[in-house]
Amino acid sequence: MLEDIKIIIKAGTQAPSGDNVQPWRFVVNDSVIKLFNVPEADNSFYNISQNASYIAHGAVIENMAITAKTLGYNANISLFPDSGKSNLVATISLEKGNTQNQPLYEYIEKRVTNRKPYTSDPLNDEQKNNILSCANEFKDARILIADDTKDVKKLAQILSLNEQIVLENKQMHDFLFSHVVWSEEEERQKKRGLYIKTLELKKPQEKMFGLVKNFTILRFLNRLIGISKKVSKENGKVYAQSSAIIAVSTNGDTKESYIKAGQLMQKVWLTVAKSGLSAGPLMGVILLSQMIRGGSTNDLSQKHINLLNRAYVEIKNIFRIKDDTIKVILRVGRGDEPSAYSSRRDPNITF
Repeated sequence: MLEDIKIIIKAGTQAPSGDNVQPWRFVVNDSVIKLFNVPEADNSFYNISQNASYIAHGAVIENMAITAKTLGYNANISLFPDSGKSNLVATISLEKGNTQNQPLYEYIEKRVTNRKPYTSDPLNDEQKNNILSCANEFKDARILIADDTKDVKKLAQILSLNEQIVLENKQMHDFLFSHVVWSEEEERQKKRGLYIKTLELKKPQEKMFGLVKNFTILRFLNRLIGISKKVSKENGKVYAQSSAIIAVSTNGDTKESYIKAGQLMQKVWLTVAKSGLSAGPLMGVILLSQMIRGGSTNDLSQKHINLLNRAYVEIKNIFRIKDDTIKVILRVGRGDEPSAYSSRRDPNITF
């Protein structure tokens, strides 16, 4: 069982996380795996109340559950089982059972973030039905698909607002650039962070990206040519080249609801990969809007707060929802192979 547990945990850590910070560690007691959050791994604006990390942990749990079934185990999952241990996200208790065919298992390692432009070919009915069916086993969670061309273009424009804000807010700018990995050698050594080649920047864009690492230069360029808005506009054009934009919404604003959103996101992402399509998260505007609705604005300017409030209302209107909380957004389409991939560290496991 020990070797199987290592395989299950390794599969879990193939999950996505913000800027590839991988905010997790594991403790194994016999057949029980304890999944812990590492809060200091992500101090970004996006991770208010650790919500972004909980989404990532949901993806970890989904990978582990799929892998456990593939290896012949029933995985009994208990979320936040000990109120005295706030960083204990879940226990996964394994019981030997029958091997279950899991069609998504082989896509756990194949699933990647692809930031290249996609084709805008519409999803066919089978693809949409497969995506929507992912929510069948998740109570109080929904999948919403925007595939009308006008809606996709409007959402692309709204969601690219994140890049404008990052390039105008010093704290967000500094956090981003502190997590950028600039060379292949550095990427091999760290095995975490945002590897620049995964951003799919063209040579002139990559040079400019290196230049605006200095916030003083960036501020000058914002005043001179409004570079933050230009970057946002260009990214919006890339996002608009998608077959669809998919949202995951859940009821409430609890820790558990973010875990469930992460689980469902991962299942959708794996299903998309199985269909031969690419996907990439567009989470910034959603997470910042959640922060504002929760009563925290940190150092966001009133201008940015107003922009984000309007953006969230527009997003909900496009997806035609009222009460649910959108927690995840992915863009989906057919894209070329990514230029590079983000590495994963070996799992931090205590036996």
